[in-house]
Amino acid sequence: MQTCRPLMMCFLCLLSAPLVAEQLPGGDLAPAASQALAADGQAAPDAAREARIAGLIEALGYREQVARGMARMGTAAAHRRVERTKDRRQREQRLIRLRTLADRFEQTFNWDRIQPLMVASWQDHLDDRQVDALTAFLETEAGRLYASKGQVVINEAAVDQAIHLDAAIDAVFDRPPDVAPPRLPRVREPAPGSHAGLALRWLRLHDPAHAQVFAERKAMGLEGARTAFQAAADETGLPPEYQRILDAYEAEIRLADLEQIAVRRVVRELSRAELSILAEAFDTPAMQSLAAARARADRASGERLGELVQQEMAGGLMWELLRVTID
Repeated sequence: MQTCRPLMMCFLCLLSAPLVAEQLPGGDLAPAASQALAADGQAAPDAAREARIAGLIEALGYREQVARGMARMGTAAAHRRVERTKDRRQREQRLIRLRTLADRFEQTFNWDRIQPLMVASWQDHLDDRQVDALTAFLETEAGRLYASKGQVVINEAAVDQAIHLDAAIDAVFDRPPDVAPPRLPRVREPAPGSHAGLALRWLRLHDPAHAQVFAERKAMGLEGARTAFQAAADETGLPPEYQRILDAYEAEIRLADLEQIAVRRVVRELSRAELSILAEAFDTPAMQSLAAARARADRASGERLGELVQQEMAGGLMWELLRVTID
């Protein structure tokens, strides 16, 4: 069954791709990002617009965070397997090799390769007025809090979610046929005024379409895996062992669990007072429109980055990950 797992991953990567390139930690605005619109209100020339967007992306800290986050996510599955190595000496040796491989991830997905993908996505999904609005927001009290702390938390929560998702997929594929599925905890949303409730409110305001996108991509993953399994089975009906995997995927890959993962991270890093400031700032029609556009740009960046990851995995990174766990 392990041979079918990469087929499922090709479709499930769509669930985590937007998480890879979400809002990341930032700092002061670069001059290129602070330029206002031309006086006549027209879009800036292509080169100037590209420089402005590149400056804003740089100012938001993507350079420092994307490659590091990808290294953490890219080695997470191998790390879980290495931790299960019974021989202590062998486990420690594998962990050393895994840390070296994490460095290789950061070098492979360097800023010179990542930045053009992000700039292209932002140019496609954000117009000059939206870029101007984002720049203006970052100059407010809430925007400064968002740039200095909020984005850090969003990025770390996104990586947490992607690692949880990968582990959940592992559990679905690796479960022996005679082992019953786990009893899933009941979904309970936190009280609206609680610390966790404020965290969940802000996370949903931060990406207004996240629930809809998750549902659509989960359905795509399910349909794609069903098609792949049917082709692999070469039978009229789907074999029970394949259907069991699809049923487990449908039941166990839940948005509520990913939201809880993110809420835990946010509650650890941001106070109730800070979350109140951020939630109130994002809870306006103008900010929701801007947040939706920003999320679309980041999802597009994630999809472009996902294509790059697949190329590098096929070019040898996947084999290096496997060698760490079996040598």
